[in-house]
Amino acid sequence: MKKTILLVAMAVGMTSVFAQDLTSKKGEKYLPEANDWAIGVDATPFLFYVGNIFNGNLSNAAPAFNFDNGGLMLQGKMFKDANTAYRAGLRIGFGSFTTHNALNNAADSGGTAKDVSASGMNIALTAGLEKRRGAGRLQGVYGAEAGLAFGGGGTITNTYAMALTDARNPVGGRVAETTIGNVFSFGARAFAGVEYFVLPKMSIGGEFGWGLTFTTTGDGTTTVDALTGPSTATSTKTTVTGPSTFVIDTDNNSTLFGPVGTVRMIFHF
Repeated sequence: MKKTILLVAMAVGMTSVFAQDLTSKKGEKYLPEANDWAIGVDATPFLFYVGNIFNGNLSNAAPAFNFDNGGLMLQGKMFKDANTAYRAGLRIGFGSFTTHNALNNAADSGGTAKDVSASGMNIALTAGLEKRRGAGRLQGVYGAEAGLAFGGGGTITNTYAMALTDARNPVGGRVAETTIGNVFSFGARAFAGVEYFVLPKMSIGGEFGWGLTFTTTGDGTTTVDALTGPSTATSTKTTVTGPSTFVIDTDNNSTLFGPVGTVRMIFHF
């Protein structure tokens, strides 16, 4: 009887030694819980920084928060319970810029744009469901998500310092304006990966995905001004047909959900 009690006590002791403590000394829980939120960032700058410290590199670049998605979307999670989370990503971007070029001579003034103005937009939305397995700090994650993206539609306008009909102008034609067709993308994928909680509510991990992506680009145009006489010029607009693609493959061929195999740091709160 004493031997049996001793064996049971040893088994319990060994289980306690090897079991993972999921609560810090301050009582903080390592794993996510219901109603927790989370955001992820690219872990690469942090890994490089730590690696450079140990190899004696004197030019260590400071770590910084980088987007963990190739489309540069803001991404986050909301946990329904400890093993289920809703995922979402959002990007809303509009922009325009003007480049001023230095002109050195008459040839530059006639054939090189003095000012180049451009505009465009990027709107993207993803949503999905994540499940997880594991009773310890090492958690397996899997699930599915879908997304839409809409962008392009910009215009590039060239402004020249010298009129095309100027007698000093050495060029007979030049591009006045280019319009870019709207780009529409739709994608859906299944994903699987791992996370390891190195600190309470902070994990490092990565994932791979497989699914489909469909992208179609609208027609664009190119407007060219050309001399038709000593003092006359004519504008000709040409339509540029936009391509369409359909892919069923791994994440390597889709930028909607981020670069394949990215190592991420995820913060839960």
